[in-house]
Amino acid sequence: MKTASISFTKNSLSAILEEVRQGETVMITDRRRPIATIERFIPDFSGEASCMEELVRRGAVTPPRRSLNVADFFAGEIPRLRDDISASKLIVAERREGR
Repeated sequence: MKTASISFTKNSLSAILEEVRQGETVMITDRRRPIATIERFIPDFSGEASCMEELVRRGAVTPPRRSLNVADFFAGEIPRLRDDISASKLIVAERREGR
């Protein structure tokens, strides 16, 4: 674990955060006394499945019928607008219709 004073941290925050991104934990000190640590944030996705199940139960979302084949998706043709239609006009029309 690396140690950094408050003044060094203020002057070198970007460099310290880059070290944290790489997995280093940094202890911040005030007059050589530890006051805080900065460590890499690791998100916890364990509750996402239950959230999704709740949304499906409420009918707010529909689960996929089959898994996405990413290669086929990106190999497909990219949809294009006709030359006489603008995307912004389509969005405004959809909003007026309440979609």
